[in-house]
Amino acid sequence: MSTTSVNEQPLLRIWAARDRLASLEMTSDKLPSAREELAEAMHALLADVASRDVGEVERRSLDGALAPHAAELKGALLKALRSCACARGFLGLPSLMEETRKLLCGAPAKGVASYLEEALCADVAACVDERALAAAVDVMQHMLGQGRLKKELGGFELPTPHKKSCRTALNRASKALGELEAARRQQEAAARPPPKPEFVARDARLDDPDWAAAHGPAQQ
Repeated sequence: MSTTSVNEQPLLRIWAARDRLASLEMTSDKLPSAREELAEAMHALLADVASRDVGEVERRSLDGALAPHAAELKGALLKALRSCACARGFLGLPSLMEETRKLLCGAPAKGVASYLEEALCADVAACVDERALAAAVDVMQHMLGQGRLKKELGGFELPTPHKKSCRTALNRASKALGELEAARRQQEAAARPPPKPEFVARDARLDDPDWAAAHGPAQQ
């Protein structure tokens, strides 16, 4: 019986894909498929972290294992930014997310625009998961370094074109999230039963003609 834990399986898949990619010559016709294999393995791990309530100890273990090797996983990490399903996974692995931000700073502007303004925005438009959209907003804010001083960015600040791509994706995700939240509130309001009508209690003595005659308006 295997003693490998549930969380180690996606991690081992990443290492295996990384090693296969590293073993290929730059001119090999197998490079595209090897890169895609690594990207799929990274997507699977991040989506797994995003979809399960992974404990803090496990998340720290994964984060500590992956973050030091971020440079080797660059292509896969940047591709993972294209998917809302991976966003909560990034948030759960903060060191890896920060290393990805640093890698994004040095990525070609054309590729960043393709991944964020095109692929991520298209995924945002198709996403119906509020948590995934909220996480995508948080990840883009982290990529932009929002809420942090310049000196806290460690010398890694996004170039202007990259900031534009992140802001475009951030705005799209924020808008989509707001629309989903509004639709949910509307559905919840429609599903609530209508309020019961309130009736004012009537004094039964008013129906007694003798009592009414004795206590009615004073006669002129």
